[in-house]
Amino acid sequence: MIFLWYAFFQQVIFGNPVGDKPAPDVVLIVMWFLFGIAFPFILLFFTKLIIEVHDEGISIQYLPFHFRSKPLLIKDISDYKVITYSALTRFGGWGIRINVNGEKAYIMSGNKGIQVNMQYETLVIGTRNPDELKAAIDFVTKKEN
Repeated sequence: MIFLWYAFFQQVIFGNPVGDKPAPDVVLIVMWFLFGIAFPFILLFFTKLIIEVHDEGISIQYLPFHFRSKPLLIKDISDYKVITYSALTRFGGWGIRINVNGEKAYIMSGNKGIQVNMQYETLVIGTRNPDELKAAIDFVTKKEN
């Protein structure tokens, strides 16, 4: 996306061809519009994180990247807690991320969420309502026991 913006300005606005075999301006304008404007705009407004708590556990679906929800079974969860974190320093940004410690994150925005420690991984789920999510998980885990 950044390259398309650069190429658009260099070639169409300033008249400097980009590359050894530059694309025609019309092709560059169409590509710039599709992948430099339309695609990011669509992702911005149609990306959402769906978190559901069921009797069996938690399901996470990060649209439009997941076609099915990812289940987290209650029996696999060893511990969970409300946390405040920095998405940028801990995970390198927002979205679906894995950091150097092997922790996976599903973060849309903000700095609050639930850290779920499982038998095989640590997962951070970003949410605007971490206390409500924790209360829902508490209810299901108490019901399980």
